[in-house]
Amino acid sequence: MTLRNRIQQALKQERGIRLSAAEVQGIASALRIDFPVTRPRIARRSKPSSTKTPIEGHVRWMIHQDLKDVLAIDVAATCSPWCKEDYQSRLSQRNVVAMVIELPRAGRRKPVVVGSMVYQLHKQHVELERIFIEPEYQLRSFGRQLISELRSRLTRERRTRIKVTVEESNLRLLLFFQAVGFSAVESSGGRIVMEHWWNDAPSPFRDIEKRQRSRSTRSPREDRDQEGDNRIGV
Repeated sequence: MTLRNRIQQALKQERGIRLSAAEVQGIASALRIDFPVTRPRIARRSKPSSTKTPIEGHVRWMIHQDLKDVLAIDVAATCSPWCKEDYQSRLSQRNVVAMVIELPRAGRRKPVVVGSMVYQLHKQHVELERIFIEPEYQLRSFGRQLISELRSRLTRERRTRIKVTVEESNLRLLLFFQAVGFSAVESSGGRIVMEHWWNDAPSPFRDIEKRQRSRSTRSPREDRDQEGDNRIGV
């Protein structure tokens, strides 16, 4: 009996051959022998996972009584948490703002703080210094709601973008910022600078700013030459 016949017989009997399914399929394909592979069915969930069900939170200014909860969440959610002195030092500076997001009230229960962010207002942009959500309440859109609140600080005329610096090793945070509309603009020293513009389209505004800077630094002679070129072109 030829090797082809032996393999064909073994495949038909589905016994007497000790090969993996991939190896068997490869041999059968090479010899042009029909050998259908039955793939196991993957059970599909009838409804989305409860861990990803969005919950509408309440975003408000951080007060002194929130500091204890914020410190505990910071330790649980981040690799390098701030201490009490860090928060006091940052919040004592001008234009530095801290906000928290809390679960809505349920009956007589008090609202529960589940996340926080710290940012600084500059003349032309908002610098996001810290954002985190308690691990138990992550993937519930609380982070997106904080970013949405931050977007409301942007305007076309004044502060046009949000800027944040993320450690290159913090893949989860990088993916989060990418998911909410941030783009990487610079990378150095193991840190990545990401930006989000008020209309989700930073490129046109960067080009406009470059043109404005080039015009402001152009000499009057260059302007006359440019005008002359335009007249010749017409």
